[in-house]
Amino acid sequence: MAVFRPLLFLTRRIIICLALYAFREYSVFAIHILVLNQLGNIIYNMSVLPFAKEEDRKNENLDDITIILVIYHLYCFTDQVPDVYTRSFLGWSLIFFMITNIIYRVTQAIIVIIKEIILKIKACIRYSKQNNKLKSKLAGMIKKAKEEPVAEEVVEEPPKLATIVEEMSEESEQEPEVPQPKPTLS
Repeated sequence: MAVFRPLLFLTRRIIICLALYAFREYSVFAIHILVLNQLGNIIYNMSVLPFAKEEDRKNENLDDITIILVIYHLYCFTDQVPDVYTRSFLGWSLIFFMITNIIYRVTQAIIVIIKEIILKIKACIRYSKQNNKLKSKLAGMIKKAKEEPVAEEVVEEPPKLATIVEEMSEESEQEPEVPQPKPTLS
């Protein structure tokens, strides 16, 4: 059932657009459709559990509650509440509520970013420590190599050019053997 989440997401948006267009003269009906649409989404999320992580589920539930509260404020901005001062108070309530929601979301994002930065710093420190260990091992090996006397290998002196030429001339003076053909019976 969680496979249908993108399709439901798109369908909900189309229903909202159609409701707002069809009931532009009767805003209360459009708001009723918004409430039913949102309640259907909440029921789907609670029954199917389309999110694997608990944190994602909590964030989705918070989004659903936010949308329900915004829709409540939309009800209060219709002709159902005739008092201007009450509408003004509800407007400030909506602004405060939305600012609180935005601050909460930005704080969540900042916390995630800080955690990622801390993990990267720890990885760099770990890499630096490993690199320092390798450097100290290498320095110890170099120091040890400098302290130990190097055994001199006996290297034979290469043959002189004159001896090479003499060997070549001796080989050329010898007559090469020519193979004799085998007798054949004819």
